[in-house]
Formats: sequence, C-alpha cells, structure tokens
Amino acid sequence: MAPTSPPHPAAGARTALSRRTLLRGAAALGVVGAVGGLGLAGCGSDNPDPDATPGPDDAASGSGRVLVSMTDAAASLAAGRESRLALGLGDERGTLVRDAPDTLTFEVQDTDGGSVAFGLEIARHDAGLPRAYFPLVVTIDQPGFYRAVTEVDGATVDAAFEVSTEGDIAIPQPGEAFPSVTTPTVADAGGVDPICTQDPPCDLHEIELTTVLGSAPVALLVSTPAFCQTAICGPVLDLFVAAQAAAPDVAFIHVEVFASADAVEAEGLAATLAPAVAALDLPFEPCLFLIGADGVLRRRLDVIYDEVELREGLDALATR
Repeated sequence: MAPTSPPHPAAGARTALSRRTLLRGAAALGVVGAVGGLGLAGCGSDNPDPDATPGPDDAASGSGRVLVSMTDAAASLAAGRESRLALGLGDERGTLVRDAPDTLTFEVQDTDGGSVAFGLEIARHDAGLPRAYFPLVVTIDQPGFYRAVTEVDGATVDAAFEVSTEGDIAIPQPGEAFPSVTTPTVADAGGVDPICTQDPPCDLHEIELTTVLGSAPVALLVSTPAFCQTAICGPVLDLFVAAQAAAPDVAFIHVEVFASADAVEAEGLAATLAPAVAALDLPFEPCLFLIGADGVLRRRLDVIYDEVELREGLDALATR
C-alpha cells in the first residue's frame, strides 16, 4: 500500500552499538513509544517477560489506549522515500493489547497539526504472530517530527516519530543498490560464533550473500532469536524459514546480530556486532531486506512483519 500525500558514515561495531535502541521488548509487549513521545525500536533480552509492563512515566492516555511506535524512525525513515512505520495498540501502561481492531484509519500530521497524509486505512497484521501491528506506509517529503493519529473507541490516540534527511540514514534504502557484504556460512563463519542462535539452528546459513547478490533475488534477515525469544526475533525467523518452500527462486539468508553469543552473555549489549551487521550500520533488529535479482533493495521490513507482509514482499521479488 502506498498512500498519497497532499499538495553517517559507516561506524565500527562498538560505535554502531552505541546507537542501538534494542527492542527492550517492543515486542516483549513493553513500551517503545507513547502518545506524544518518540518511539524507539530494536530487539533485546533485557525485558524477556512478554507480560512485562513499563513504568508509569512510559505511557499515559486518558483514552485507555495508546499508539505504540515499534520503529526506530529517526534511524530508518528518510524524507522523500516511501517509509514504513510499524505501530501497535497498547493499553494505558503501553502493553500491546491482543484485541486490536481489524482496521484503523490514520492521518499523519506535522508539528503544527497540518495534514501530511490522511484517510490511510490499514488492516491489522498478526498472521503467524503472537501480537498485532499496523504497518503505516507513507512518503513524507520533508525531514522533521510528525504524528501518526488514529481513533480507537471514539478517542484520538497518536504516536510521534521523526523523519530524517535522506543523507543521514546509513542503512540501505529501497531503490538503492544493496552493498556487497560478506555473510557467515556453515563453511566460513567469518568470526561469528554461533552463526545461528535459534535452537535448533535454522538452515539459512548455506548461501553467502556476495555469491548471489546481483544474480538472484535475495531475502536477507538480520535477527538474534536467542536474545529475544519472547520478543519478536524468534517468531519472524520462524515465519522466514517456513516461507522458503513458496519462494524457491529466492536465496534466503539469516544473519545473527552479534559476533559472539558468549560475549553477549558477558558484556550484554556492549558486545561486538557481527561484521555484516556492523557493515550495514544497522541500528536495530530484526530487519528483513528484500533484494531484487539486479541487486537493488526493493523493500525493507523493519522490526516486525507477519505472514501476509512477508508473502507480499517475496511475491514482489518474483514479479520484477
């Protein structure tokens, strides 16, 4: 869906890690955004309880519902580019509710309350997932701060987010040639141990990206299931693995976030990133890159996707 709108330099592993806002459980049903507050995104193990709730200052709304931004917007949304903002519906404490409406209609407003895009009816997405979200896809021409606004049970709820200048976004954008980044494989782990933290390990570590980039469609998922098992990295990897059968012409590759699982246990989020993740300057995960046979990034699904969005993205690769 593409609604209409009205008339860093590369960092080293530890530098990039300082920019990370690992999901602290965006997916663990905790708050990563609030009415009037900027949303953060990522995926981590510091809040492993899926029923955990945030503190009283993390979210507040007299309506009984808040809009939760699951996307690290400032690090991923570029002015003038089609952008996807993953939004969830939370209760007064910010915990994502399980009874979200079938659809919500959104408006995007600037800081003066002016309408940037409106009438954006978005279906709930939760196929194959334990929680629901609403992917807002919109192109915003100017960098700055904006609000996604919708109505739930007669009350207005909103979430603030930031759109950055295109040149300030380090990670690959749709429409750009995807960088030639070496990914770990069973044959050559490239200093990553283990190359898969799923238990048991998934089978998506046989193909090295540079051997297929520019010659075949590629689906590249960055996620770390061992460190957000009750969050979202595990579920989206499960969906990713299951999707292979329906897309035999696409090269499926999974990349772990950290170079060493032992280092994560010892150092937490200060652990060194896997070389491929550092090279992409990726400040959040999970992140799914859908790359055409010509090596051009077609679509990027940040933080969360369900069976429907995944299937649509893979189908688009097959038809281009």
